[in-house]
Amino acid sequence: MRGLLARVRGVAEQAARLGWARTIQLRILRRLGVREVRISVPGLKNRVAVRVADSDIYDFTHSLGRGKEPISLGFEPRIIVDAGANVGYSVLRFFELFPQAKVIAIEPDQTNISQLRKNCAGYDNLTVEPKALWSHPTRLKITNPNDASNAFMVIEDSDGEIEAISIGDLVERYALETIDLLKIDIEGSEKEVFEHPNSQTWLGRVRALLVETHDNMRPGSAEAVRRATRGHMTFQGHVGEYEFYLSDAVGAADRDGA
Repeated sequence: MRGLLARVRGVAEQAARLGWARTIQLRILRRLGVREVRISVPGLKNRVAVRVADSDIYDFTHSLGRGKEPISLGFEPRIIVDAGANVGYSVLRFFELFPQAKVIAIEPDQTNISQLRKNCAGYDNLTVEPKALWSHPTRLKITNPNDASNAFMVIEDSDGEIEAISIGDLVERYALETIDLLKIDIEGSEKEVFEHPNSQTWLGRVRALLVETHDNMRPGSAEAVRRATRGHMTFQGHVGEYEFYLSDAVGAADRDGA
């Protein structure tokens, strides 16, 4: 009885996020053995691939579906860095909103990268870095490979299969004078990224920041972000699950599109 109640509760929680129609559809597709569906999204070039038995539908809903939040920067970004790009839904949202922007997508998991490339095919202004964002160059490994693909956590390991890249590396590699929008959703690794002293060398280049903090995974992550951004950026509120910061150097006229 307790197991049945847990399953019912799980379905109800999913329905609250996705809607009952979508939840029932997914349950039927899973029973039929369907692994992937394609969904049309107005404004995008191609139908979007969604893996049925993964966390894709949740991320799709929040980035491109009924749960997406408006993103108003007040200026048109030219360079966007998407750290934790997963299967590309956030990248597609940026292309939908800012079609002239160039996007650098960072994602460590090869299966996710394959889906990302499939979803973002035809967008020439996209560069994919098959790495994980970290505070400095090193090797990493995934500690929870059996979890959902949008929840992978990493730790340093000299024998790790993942190459790490820092924001400073990106600035140097692509000669970035500014990063107009930096989106970070890296399942707790933001603690290492923001608490490292070198964050102070690149934060001044970032005009807008969307970051999801994960204190439930790595306690102190949210505080690390707040400490690092102090003196560089001001918290503006939340955009869905993300904390939204704007550079203190972006004046009111600039934010209004001047």
